[in-house]
Amino acid sequence: MLRACSKIIGGVRTLCPPVLFDDLDLTCRAVRSGPDSKDKDRKKRPAECEAMQDILAENDRLNVALIGLLALRAGFIDRAAVVKAVAVDWLVDCARKNGIGGGCPKGDKMSAVIIDGKVFAAKVRGQVAAHVARLVEEHGITPGLAVVLVGSDPASEVYVKSKGKMTVEVGMTSIEHKLPADTAEVDLLALIAKLNADPKIHGILVQLPLPAHLNSELVINSIDPAKDVDGFHISNVGLLGTGQKSMVPCTPLGCLMMLRDHHGSLSGLNAVVVGRSNIVGKPMAQLLLGDSCTVTIAHSRTKDLAAVCRGADILVAAVGRPEMITGDYVKPGATVIDVGINRIERGGKTVLVGDAEFESCAAVAGAITPVPGGVGPMTIACLLANTVTACCRANGLAEPEGLTA
Repeated sequence: MLRACSKIIGGVRTLCPPVLFDDLDLTCRAVRSGPDSKDKDRKKRPAECEAMQDILAENDRLNVALIGLLALRAGFIDRAAVVKAVAVDWLVDCARKNGIGGGCPKGDKMSAVIIDGKVFAAKVRGQVAAHVARLVEEHGITPGLAVVLVGSDPASEVYVKSKGKMTVEVGMTSIEHKLPADTAEVDLLALIAKLNADPKIHGILVQLPLPAHLNSELVINSIDPAKDVDGFHISNVGLLGTGQKSMVPCTPLGCLMMLRDHHGSLSGLNAVVVGRSNIVGKPMAQLLLGDSCTVTIAHSRTKDLAAVCRGADILVAAVGRPEMITGDYVKPGATVIDVGINRIERGGKTVLVGDAEFESCAAVAGAITPVPGGVGPMTIACLLANTVTACCRANGLAEPEGLTA
């Protein structure tokens, strides 16, 4: 194997993109303890690992990636052991076309795995619908979600309509309260108190933003924390921050679900959250800490932000600035979760873009969420999931598996 590695070293740097291995640790761990190798091969693993470490000391990440491919093909490690660290499919395809030592065509780029939020959100809604059906059949309980809209903001009206439609589709009860823009604060608080006391309502959401004369914090904190399916109540913020059971904000919860699905375990990964809002940035950081990531919260005023971001295995862009995060901010192979939704003019048209510049980031990242079609669809899906969770907790029933933090 070492001779084969030596044969390819030196001639590959300019032929393939250097985006494949962070370091050799995962490969070495797999070589030592890969599940698919026979006992007689296990004795070889430490020596093979040492040989690859020697090569690593003298050569760049690209060579290590190709060594990883050789180890894979030689049977020292199995595909599952390295698939999260190296673009195995891409490498194997290049190897088939050009031979192990032939490299890849010049200019060929690794494309990131697209984390499809639409597909994942549909899966979550399916899980919610199945659990709702069981609640109805086994306990005679139908989860209920009440949405309160004050005023006639066009974007809010569209969002509330979409929430109501999906709530009904999964079998839950949907209640909408549309109030005029000049609704007095005392009247809004009275409505919320009524919903708090209604046992058939398990989730309450007050659509933001509210008209200027209403105190948003007072209104949100008047919702029963157990029915606060947006996760914005100060009690839920505190519970999440101290690692206790809470209602979790929908967008960060959706991001966490996609990350868990893509990575499996997040333990030990370096995560950078660019953005410090109460709605996304801060709760996202808390959720990642809860999954044993090493977390940095950065923002638009962070010194040398690009360098901070390049240290991330998981990079969450939630800064609220169109395409601020570019490819040079991204560590090769990292997962980029783009929370931003920004409307900009481009080519005489209004287009939606994220906080990450998609093309340049996708050329470097191992996986990325698109805008639109990434995080956005997960927000409503997680609102439905939170409503089912709130219903189960209110009735002393087991929470739905895979739908909570």
